Amino acid sequence: MLYGLFIVVVLLLFLWMVYLLLIMPAKVDKSKYKWFTSYKYAHRGLFTHDQTIPENSLPAFKRAVENGYGIELDVRISTDDQIYVFHDDTLTRMTGVDKKTETLSYPELLEYKLGNSDAKIPLFSEVLEIVNGKTPLIVELKKSKRYPELCQKTYDLLKNYKGNYCIESFDPRIVKWFKDNAPEILRGQLSMRYKKFKSFGDFIYKKIILENLLSNCSAKPHFIAYRWKDMDKLSLRLCKKLGAFMACWTVKDKEGWEKTEPFFDGIIFESDVD
Repeated sequence: MLYGLFIVVVLLLFLWMVYLLLIMPAKVDKSKYKWFTSYKYAHRGLFTHDQTIPENSLPAFKRAVENGYGIELDVRISTDDQIYVFHDDTLTRMTGVDKKTETLSYPELLEYKLGNSDAKIPLFSEVLEIVNGKTPLIVELKKSKRYPELCQKTYDLLKNYKGNYCIESFDPRIVKWFKDNAPEILRGQLSMRYKKFKSFGDFIYKKIILENLLSNCSAKPHFIAYRWKDMDKLSLRLCKKLGAFMACWTVKDKEGWEKTEPFFDGIIFESDVD
């Protein structure tokens, strides 16, 4: 019986060590990235909830700069290889047009106005020109079948940018691309508690691997960006103990601020300042 108990203990210790190796983030010299912890980050720019200053628009980014906030934004690649700033997989919510973004060229995307405004979907290069190093950027690369091209073209635009920035993605393949091809860039793994699944394979990938940050062994993120309401997740808290920066999304109320400020290094928020 003691032998059997010994085997169980050894097995549990082995599994625990494997788990720690799987979630192990990259080592990061936090003294090099003090800017990361010095700002609050406006989610998709400092937009208004009535979308008269729409999310991920040039006016929203200008407003964030003017109010002293960092900026979180989303980038995608068009069919004509342009890197543009937009969040959703479809145009429906922001333009009222039921079209998938990945099927459109940038000139086609320019046909539509954002929210309740005359603003158009901006190129990432336009955003970089406007921000011009005045505030830090968190650049989220959206999941794409063409992710290697998305990564390369985004990196090409960032190479000569003089301001502070980092990249993040829900897709660990994108985070790994930057580890392999641009290791000097601060990189983050986005995640959350997942509740919806298309298949059993999707359940395994999202619920087991992504939610528990088991892809860290491959992507080696410097920071974890997790939904703040899921901040009790064991893997997240262990990554903090293991030295990773912590970022959270998306704080929208007083409760969020009170709970996140003691734990997270970077806070992505969504709020009007008027």
